[in-house]
Parts: sequence; structure tokens; C-alpha cells
Amino acid sequence: MAGTERVRRAAQTTAAGGRNGHGAAQDVTTTPAGSQSLAARPAPRDTAWHEFRTVFVPLVITFPGAAAVASTVIYLMPPIFTDARWNGVLAVLAGVAFGLVIWISASFMLRRLSRADGANPCVHGELVRDYLSLRARLDSLASTTDPVALCAVHEARLQLDPVGSDLGADGAGRGSVGSRWTLGSGYTSVWRRLHRAEECLINIEPPEAVVAQALNDELRLQGARMPMRSDLLAKLRQALLAIDPESARYLGQSTRAPESGAGAEPEARMVIRMVRHAISEFRDDRRDGLIRARNNLLGTALYTSLIAYLVLGLAMVAGTSTRIITAASAFFLVGAAVGLFRHLRLASARDTQM
Repeated sequence: MAGTERVRRAAQTTAAGGRNGHGAAQDVTTTPAGSQSLAARPAPRDTAWHEFRTVFVPLVITFPGAAAVASTVIYLMPPIFTDARWNGVLAVLAGVAFGLVIWISASFMLRRLSRADGANPCVHGELVRDYLSLRARLDSLASTTDPVALCAVHEARLQLDPVGSDLGADGAGRGSVGSRWTLGSGYTSVWRRLHRAEECLINIEPPEAVVAQALNDELRLQGARMPMRSDLLAKLRQALLAIDPESARYLGQSTRAPESGAGAEPEARMVIRMVRHAISEFRDDRRDGLIRARNNLLGTALYTSLIAYLVLGLAMVAGTSTRIITAASAFFLVGAAVGLFRHLRLASARDTQM
């Protein structure tokens, strides 16, 4: 009986405490509509230190040039020691220190390169516009009850949801931080997701919107240098006529209208989606190729500059005369200037710029 009485009293105490503390607990865990509680509010994940660490390794390319310039200037100044080799060691050590300072300072000042809106603001703005447009089109189709359409809407949402958080376009933050933005691969990844979501909408959008997009794809194919362009163009025109025979007057050439049937329009939509996928893959692969070429060029430049600085440092440590160091520096600068002007001349002669 005593044990039962103690249990009953403990239950009453707990219930009273819950009634008395309910208001305080409610104040802590709930907030007005549209805001977030302190307990559920996430801590800032992308700090300045995280941004600094992200761009620190890619910006190592600033180290060899700054170190070489500082070492050359110090070595050509009036000597401090009577032994030329000690002057060379001093010049190399001072150049390394100066290069590290420039490297760290550049990483701190250019830490915005770790974000999508800082590494390439123009491309970021274009991606945000495409994302918002696709999100609005998707929201207008979310009320459908067709199982096939619901599957397409769900697939499109799976592709678009990570894009909003990566670009910071959903209002939840400033976007993600990572070396993929510094190296450029993050932009092509977002492009691929947007293209996959756009392809999903082809199955559920009104016929007028599908016809407009197919006509735009026809213009892309007419001037494209991609494999099987003629075959894709023929399939696109046939599918376009299956959806709307009246669109024949907008096509670049006369095309025989296909036979209509019960499943003609869904099949035509799938053909248009297949053609759009081929076009998007071709464009995304070209972008990936440009980014890989840029990154390979930066890696080659870094490797070459490090080797050149090592050769310069060995020459200084060996006590090479200042006349030889001056002549070698002059030849190196002249070669770099010639290569730069040649690159500018070739770039100005191209129709498109990288």
C-alpha cells in the first residue's frame, strides 16, 4: 500500500508540473508563424573560415609567381653577406615567406570564390533565373491528379530541390560552399539537374508549351554541330506534328504529318523529351570539356611555375652571378609577354570566347 501511495503521489506531481510548465515549454519551442524556434534553428554552416579553407588550395597558383618576384628582387639588391650562396639562401627564404603571405592574403580576400554567386556571378544569375522559372512552372502543375503526371512532378522536384539550396535561391541561406564552385564543376552539375527537371515537364505541360519548346529545339538543332543532328531533327518534326498538325507552317521544311492515334501524343512527347535530352547532354558535355581544359591548364601552369621557381632557387643558392639571373629573368619575362600577346590575338580572332 505504501508503494502504491508513493506511485500515486509521483504521478500527481508529474501531472502538476506538466500543467504548470506547459506555458514555459510552449514559449521555448514555438514561435510566431513564419519564424523558426531557437531549438530548431541550425547553426551557420558556412563561415568565413570554411570559405578560406575551400579556396586556399586552388589559390596556390599565386605562390610561385609572388615568391619568384620577391626572390629575384632581393637577390639583385646590394648583397648582405660576402658569400653569394648565403645571399641566395636569404633570397629564397624571403621569397618563400613573401609567397606564403600573398597566398594566404589572396585566399582570405578571394574567399567568395567558394560560393556560386562569387566564383561566377553571371552564370549564377542565369542559373537562378532558370531555377525560378522551372519552379514556377512546376508549382502550376502540382495540382494535377493524373498518376503519370504526379510521377513526373515528383521526379522534377527531386531534381530542383537540391538546386535551390546550392544556389541560395530558396531563401534559406546564401548557398553552399565548396571547391566545386571554384573549379567550375558545380555549375555544370546544376545545369544537368535543371535540364533533367525541364525534360520531366515535357510530359505534363500543355500542348502549346510543348510545341513552343520543340520549335526552340528545332532552331538549336539547325545550327548545331552534334552527332546524328539530321536524325534528331527529323524525329522532332514528326513528333511536333503528332501533337499539333497546325504547327507545320512553323517548321523549317515540309514534313509529312504522321497518322493520328490514341497514343500518338504521349509517344510524341516522349520523342521530344528524348531529343531535348540529347541536346542538353551535348551542351553539358561541351561545358564540362571547357571546365576540364581550364582546370588542366591551371594545373599545368602551376606545375611549370613551381619547376621554374625551383630552378631559380637552385641557381641562387649556388651563388650564380646577378648578371646571369638578370638575363634569365629578362628572357623569361619576354617569353611570357610573347605568349600572352599570342593568346590575346588568337582569342580576338575566335567567334566565341571561353
